[in-house]
Amino acid sequence: PYPLCALPPTTGVNTVDFMQKVSEQTKVIQQGLKTLRGEVDNPLRVLDVGQEAIVLSGLNRSAGESLKNIKNLYDETKYLKSYLEKLEAKVHYDIALRRKTAYRPPWYRRLLFVSLLVFAGAFTWRTHDQASFERNSALLAASGVSAYSTVVNYFTGGVSA
Repeated sequence: PYPLCALPPTTGVNTVDFMQKVSEQTKVIQQGLKTLRGEVDNPLRVLDVGQEAIVLSGLNRSAGESLKNIKNLYDETKYLKSYLEKLEAKVHYDIALRRKTAYRPPWYRRLLFVSLLVFAGAFTWRTHDQASFERNSALLAASGVSAYSTVVNYFTGGVSA
């Protein structure tokens, strides 16, 4: 009545759903074994000694194979759990490392940001006080030309002013 793997056929397996199904199925198998043990212990069964010996022998053989398969499943699950714990620890370490190292944008993005701030400030200054802006921008332009000519003279070996 219970399918062992009720996952829809897809190209990939959803690992979380798969592990939940494994957990559910192991619980169902455990309950089924309890029910089977109760039926075997039932004194009202009507089997002769020969039939009972055959049934018990088959159950014993199946129980042995089941124990071997359960041990293999236990070993695989234990290995998977250990591996998942290592992966989880690595992910937590990577998250902590990312928080520790601050993100620093490249130089051209910082230069673009500063340029936009200067442009926005100049534009706001110009709209509020145009006369002061034009006077100070002319003074700044003259200072820039003077600094440029001083730098050119210094590097070309010319006479400094």
